[in-house]
This record gives sequence, structure tokens and C-alpha cells, in this order.
Amino acid sequence: MDDGAIEEESGDRWLGSDLAKALRFYQKAYISYKSAVATPTSDRALLLDAHYNAARLLFHVFIQYSKTDGIDVHKLTNVCEVLTGDDNSVVQNISTIVEAHERALQVEPANPPLDLQYNAALVYTEAIEEADDVNEDLLLKAISLFQEVLRRQVMEFQDFLQFMLEPERPTSSEVPSEDQQYSSSKTTQPPDIIETIISAYGLVQAILESVTSAPGQLEYVISLVTPFVQALEEVASETTEKYNEQNNHQEFVAPLQLDQIHEYLVVKTTCQALSTNSYKDACSAFEQIALNIPEWNMLAADSIDTILERHEVYQNPLKAGVAEYWDALTNMNNFLKKAQELLSAKLQETKTKNSTNTEVGLGSLIAQICKVFIARADVDLQRSQLEHDIAKVNSTVLFNNAKAFLKSAINMSKTSGGIREKVVEKAQKERRRHEASSRLCVLERDFDEEELNRTLGKGQWENDFANYRDLWYFQKFFP
Repeated sequence: MDDGAIEEESGDRWLGSDLAKALRFYQKAYISYKSAVATPTSDRALLLDAHYNAARLLFHVFIQYSKTDGIDVHKLTNVCEVLTGDDNSVVQNISTIVEAHERALQVEPANPPLDLQYNAALVYTEAIEEADDVNEDLLLKAISLFQEVLRRQVMEFQDFLQFMLEPERPTSSEVPSEDQQYSSSKTTQPPDIIETIISAYGLVQAILESVTSAPGQLEYVISLVTPFVQALEEVASETTEKYNEQNNHQEFVAPLQLDQIHEYLVVKTTCQALSTNSYKDACSAFEQIALNIPEWNMLAADSIDTILERHEVYQNPLKAGVAEYWDALTNMNNFLKKAQELLSAKLQETKTKNSTNTEVGLGSLIAQICKVFIARADVDLQRSQLEHDIAKVNSTVLFNNAKAFLKSAINMSKTSGGIREKVVEKAQKERRRHEASSRLCVLERDFDEEELNRTLGKGQWENDFANYRDLWYFQKFFP
């Protein structure tokens, strides 16, 4: 176990600068944890710790290497000993990671660690995201775990409050030992509770995004999650009201930061929007309390996008009325335009405040702006081809706008993220550049294979082009 912890710490240190080297350390750590799992012992705590660490590391690697946008683990160098494809590899698919967490939960089923329950709920959420259809079994398992985690967190916090507010406090000679007394830094606090609620809403969002246009499916999923959401809101409303920075007057209670409250409101509103089958209702959900942050506007546009995709409009525009489709795209564009303005202002402000170019996260911010440019290009490309009066009049302008947005994304992706830019951020910018460049090649009908191999890379552009062919608004550009 100690060897595994040392190797994992080394992996964490290299993660920001060398993904391949970090992965090799993670592989060594995983082998150590697996060895601890296989070692016979009567110590249940030690066995549980081994199972927990092995499952946790699998999920960590999945998030960093398989889930992270722009990263292709198979393109890393000198990782052949990791990508063996067997049970000894630290790179596993989500179903294997689910099984690992379920085995860990069975070591002490009567009293599993809180962190293990929380991680398992997150793993189920990821499995739901990857599923092709609504997976009720995974949903109910995840709901049960989130409910138990939240119950335990609330109980622990309430016990902590009761202890701290007890009128007859012990004198200095009667102070409990360190392992007995409460600590504000170790005990569950309001930010921990809200973080769990945000993750639980992430589960609801994942299952709503998996809904198709099949009759009655949306209503059925809503019936499954409604009691869960109501229970979340009971805790969330009280916690955000009592323990925000303005209302929290207890020095031993960690207040909720505004950014976290915003994150909660964004995911909650996204779930409300996705609980509808109408883009108008989705827009209304985000217009009720318009937050002046990029994430609010990007998720609003994404919600409209999800509803259009739910009805397969991107494969066949006739599945939506022309006027309705135009309005949906126009609303998406308005949200994306606002997000672009806010992100650009944030980037400029960050650069102005930090003239040494050492700010952490600049690369991620640049990649986000690129993503918005690409989304706006897709929107205007669709609008330019609709059989709508406004579209017909402005077709050429909209088409040129689409190409301009793609060129802006390409140029923005070349912007430096500073001397502290992580390798992941560089990969994300590179991915945005590739997405924009491949789209532009299609719009400008640049299909010379030799040139595509040179500019986009052999074996890279083919899959993108195949995906574009499935979208009606790209089809006319292909030979």
C-alpha cells in the first residue's frame, strides 16, 4: 500500500507536464494496490483500503485520460506496458470501473466509507453518460448512494453544530483528545454538502441527456428522479440560505462561496430545462434568473442543443418546424454570443492583472473560447441553409460568419496559455484547432487527401469527416 501511494504521488506530480510519464507511475501504483488486494489478510480495514485505492485510481485515470477532452491515451509515447488491455492495466472502461467499486462496497457493506460511496455514485453517473439509452438500474443505484452520502453528511454537520453550540463548553483541562473532538477542517461543512448536491444534480442531468424522443420516455424518467430532486432541494435551499457569505455568522462554519452557489444554480437550472421537450421552455428556465457568468449561457445553449438532438433534428431538419428551428438556433446564438463576451472579458482581465503570464488556467479559458466560436459556426451554418425568410435573405452573410468563427477559433487556439500552462490545456487547444480546421476544410471543399494528411494528420480527419456526413447541414459540401 505504501509503495502504491508513493507511485501515485509521483504520477500526480507529472500529470501537469508529462501525461505519459504520469500514466506509467499510475500503472505502478495500480499494480501495488492490486497486490495488496490479493494478499490474504484478516485485517478488514486494510483490505477495504486496498480495494478503495485500486478502484479510486482506476476512476482517476479514466477521468484524466479517457474523459478529458483532447487526450488520446493511445497516442502517448512509451505506454505500451500500460495499454495491455487486460485486468492488470490501470486504463479500463467504465463498466470495469463500476465493477471495481461494487467489489469495494462489498468489503464492509454495513458501513462503507463515505468517500467510497460518493466515488461509486460518480462512477455510476459516468456509466449513465456513456450508455446508449436510459439505464434505470444504474440510475437507481446512484440515487441510493447519493441519498446515503447526503444523509450522512447532514447528520455529521448537525452533530458538529450541536457540539460547537453546546452552552456548557469543557474547560481547558477537560478538552477531549484530538481524535475525539470535532475539527472544522475535518468535519463535513456546508460546501461539502452543496458539492454532493451538485454532483447529484449531475446524475439527474446525465439521465435526462440520455432520453430519446421515444413516446413517454421523458415522463417516465422524470417520475424516477422527481422524489430524489425534491429531497435534494430540501437540503440545498436551507443550506444555501443559512450558510452563504452574507448570512453565515458562525466562525466555525465554512461559508458557501458565490462561485459554488452559481455552480449549483447552473446545474439545477440545466436539469429543469432538460425536463422539457420544448426549446422555448428550456430558454424560459434560464431566463428566470439570468446569471451574468459564461457557464450559465453555455449551459443554456447546450440545453437547447440537447433537446434538438433528442428529436434528431441534426440528422433531419424536417423533424422540427422551420420557424421553430430558426428560433431555437437564434436563441442558441444569443446565449453563445453572451458567453463569448464574458469569456473574452475574463481572459483580458486575467492578462491585464497578470502581466508576467504566469496565471494558472489561461489555456483552459482559451480552449473554452475556441469551443464557443465553433458552436457559433455550427449554428450559423445551419441558419444559412434553412428555408426561412430571414435565412434566405441573410444566407451568404450567415455562411461567411460560420467560416469567420472557425478562423477565429483556429487563431485563438494558437494563443499561449502562459508559462504555467498544463499539457492537458495544450491538448485541448490543439483539439479545438483540429475541430475548427476540419470543419473549414469541408466548408471550403478542400478534399485533397494528401493536403488533408499534411494539415490535419492521417488517421485523424477521416473520423471527423464521417461524423460531419451524418449532419444535414454539412452534407451538401461533400462530393
